[in-house]
Amino acid sequence: MNMIEYLVTEDLILHYFFNECKDMMFIIDRQGKIQLVNDASRTILGLTPKELIHTSLSAHIHPGDYHLWENHLQLEDEVLPAVNVECRLKQADRTYIKVFACLSPLYFQEQIIGFFVYFTPDLSYQSHYEHKIQETQELLKDITDELEIAIWAADISNREVLYMSENAIKVFGFSSIEFYNKPEIWFGIMHQEDLRDSFFKEGESSEQALKNREYRIFTPSGEIRWIREKLKPTFKNDKLIRLDGLSMDITEQKKTYEHITNVQRMGDVANWEYNITTNLIKYSPELWELLGVPTEGKQSVNSKVFWEKVYPEDVPLVRKAYREALVKNHLFDADFRFDQPTDGIKYFSAQGYVVRNEKNEPVELIGVIKCITEQKKKEVQLYKLIEHSFDVIAIINPMGYFTYISLSVETILGFHPSDVVGRHFSEFVPTLYFETAINDFQKVLDLPKRTLLFEMPLLHVDGSVRDIEISVTNLIDEWGIEGIVLNYRDITEKKKADQLINDLAYRDSLTHLPNRAFVTEVLEKIVGSEQFVLMFIDLDRFKIINDTDGHLVGDLALLEIANRMRACVRKDDILARIGGDEFLCVLKKATKDETKTIATRILSVLEQPISIYDKNYFVTSSIGISFSPEDGIDIETLIKKADTAMYVVKHSGKNNYLFFHPDMEKEIQKRSTIERELRASLQEKDFRIFYQPKIDTATNQIQGFEALIRWKYPPDVFIPIAEELGLINEIGAWVLEESIRQLKVWHEAGHQHLVLCINVSYYQLNNREFPELVKTCIHKGSIEPSLIELEITESMAMQNAEMTKGVFSRLNEIGVRIAIDDFGTGFSSLSYLQDFTFDTLKIDKSFIGKIGPCSKTNYIIQALITLSEALNVIVVAEGVETEEQLEFIKENGCDLWQGYLFSEPLPVDEANMLLEAENNRKDES
Repeated sequence: MNMIEYLVTEDLILHYFFNECKDMMFIIDRQGKIQLVNDASRTILGLTPKELIHTSLSAHIHPGDYHLWENHLQLEDEVLPAVNVECRLKQADRTYIKVFACLSPLYFQEQIIGFFVYFTPDLSYQSHYEHKIQETQELLKDITDELEIAIWAADISNREVLYMSENAIKVFGFSSIEFYNKPEIWFGIMHQEDLRDSFFKEGESSEQALKNREYRIFTPSGEIRWIREKLKPTFKNDKLIRLDGLSMDITEQKKTYEHITNVQRMGDVANWEYNITTNLIKYSPELWELLGVPTEGKQSVNSKVFWEKVYPEDVPLVRKAYREALVKNHLFDADFRFDQPTDGIKYFSAQGYVVRNEKNEPVELIGVIKCITEQKKKEVQLYKLIEHSFDVIAIINPMGYFTYISLSVETILGFHPSDVVGRHFSEFVPTLYFETAINDFQKVLDLPKRTLLFEMPLLHVDGSVRDIEISVTNLIDEWGIEGIVLNYRDITEKKKADQLINDLAYRDSLTHLPNRAFVTEVLEKIVGSEQFVLMFIDLDRFKIINDTDGHLVGDLALLEIANRMRACVRKDDILARIGGDEFLCVLKKATKDETKTIATRILSVLEQPISIYDKNYFVTSSIGISFSPEDGIDIETLIKKADTAMYVVKHSGKNNYLFFHPDMEKEIQKRSTIERELRASLQEKDFRIFYQPKIDTATNQIQGFEALIRWKYPPDVFIPIAEELGLINEIGAWVLEESIRQLKVWHEAGHQHLVLCINVSYYQLNNREFPELVKTCIHKGSIEPSLIELEITESMAMQNAEMTKGVFSRLNEIGVRIAIDDFGTGFSSLSYLQDFTFDTLKIDKSFIGKIGPCSKTNYIIQALITLSEALNVIVVAEGVETEEQLEFIKENGCDLWQGYLFSEPLPVDEANMLLEAENNRKDES
């Protein structure tokens, strides 16, 4: 639909006039193309509107006449007068008819967009239009009946009524018959004060009275009515001989006028009429009283008096409104200040319309004026409140363009109001939210006088995005607003604060992973209704990092671990940190195979070294897994069962995963029992030490013993528990003291060559007091320090190489020997190994057990022995169980060996028997 069609469709008066008129009408654009045609074209030209629309007017006008139109269409002035053109129009049979056309400009937003053309056929269609006249007369009768207008004619010279329409009874209260028979009725019913103007009074009447007059009458019931008449006088020899008139009862109008006058007096409103020709302003009594200008009994005043009182700065605005009313046929509408003699400057608002004569020339400007000083004060107050508000107040029109925005927009978005007004609201919305903003705007359009709340990010002038809370009210139908009112505030910092609060409540402050509270809230929503998997992940030996290098390094390690695990889970899964080194992972709708894949992936990535400040740290994990709903339908049960499975992994060698099984609960119960019994045994020192001999490969004699703690449960069961409970240092101290005491006994028995090897836990090594404890025990036992060998696993040594190096240095100062156990099974680093000061290298039994023909392990063992020789340390083979293994290590120069081939770990009595037997062999030889 183009703009012309839109105007005709939306303007109900224009639409009705255009479509209901029986005469032919065109609307053409500035290029002369026909845009709209009414249905009268069928009868006048024999062509349908469809055949005419979008064709050029020049195709239907005789070639000799079109120049009359063309000259008019090419005028560029924004104000074009209406013109009449006589021309010939082509009919459907290609013959021409003579018509009279009136062209009037069609305006939209002060611009001429086309012309309205009204066609009147010439007299060749007189018979056709006689019928039309008859129809018009009938229509006129219907109109006068509907409007209750009495039409009459009177012979003044003979003082008789020539014609009186049937509506006389409605207007005067007397029937037309009564007026025919008794013309003097008018004398009887007229109000005495108005009788002097009667045309029956000796034929004397003023010229003005003969054109338009008002008077009062009395109806038969005594009611007073006001009558308004339009008169057409007929004169002969300068004497009035006949009057034709239209009479209308205006009683209600008079009452309304009086009411309006009273309202005007009460509401500071007055009427005015400005005569353009005489330059005089005619006023109601209230006008100059309202303006505060003395009237001195006058009914009109020169407009110069008015202009002198208008505030100088407002004169151009009033003159502009005046010109637009005259030239562009706009309504006169102006607000201005008036300098009153007594009250000073006050604000007024004047509205009016232009009255034109038959030549379409403006002759009068008629309107009303109202004092709006109090209203202006309130507007100023409101403006100040709005402009000093932290919130932004704005109005957009129904098309979405800003028509007003307060100054606070500069504070919130950085734009000056002048940069915003006239632009579409979507220009300030980030592209990602554009569609949402348009949909929200449509919701507002569909809900008049309703207020909706939205949160929407908006663009700042610097390109950043601000979070905005917007209150939107559709006041398109409200006079004075006629738009959508926006009230919005910047909630960016509030959102950040809310996010911070949310993070504090639901996020781990270090890793920014969800915390236990978040996971619990999520699980409460889905437990019992959705299938999911819980993975309880506990880091192995992570505490060592914190204890040795401090919490800063530990935190950096946790960040790396969290990032690695986050990369292992799926997009919809939830990975949370629920404790120091404990994590919980929620896998939504995961199968058992998918769960295995994710668990394996986590184990794999955590096995890789973590480099912090050029140092490598090694962390593994133990993972316990439970399924919902198979393993439970409440959160605590599912977490407990995943935790149970994790503990089973932890005490079965770590660095693995297990699915929960009911039998695991027995393992946990067993662990609880071990914990209780372990604490009790520690109090009673209810432990034993077994001794496994170490044999000199060259002499086949006992070189010393390895002290191994024994209890009612295997070492690989109770020692990890003791480490977790923090009891290992106390147990280790007892082992150290008791084994050195036993070595002293053997020395006193004549076995001064024996070397005692004592296993040390990483937790003992990490204890700052450990070297001093060793020194104290040696001094107490009166043993040569060089006969004590402290055995540390390779993995422990490499866990924190710098710390190990420092401890080794302090132990070397004491004079004790140091052995590296399980060599080759951990994360070996020769660059660190060459920096350690140690005395013995023990080859792990996992290598010794694989000795055999063509075994690649043979080469590894040979390399380890060669390495030991290069480092000038003693090499010991562990776990020798066959003659073949013994023969191999002898051939390759291994210094010492131990294993079941010679003896298993023995209680002290049986160890004594071995030493006694060896002494007997020496004596025999």
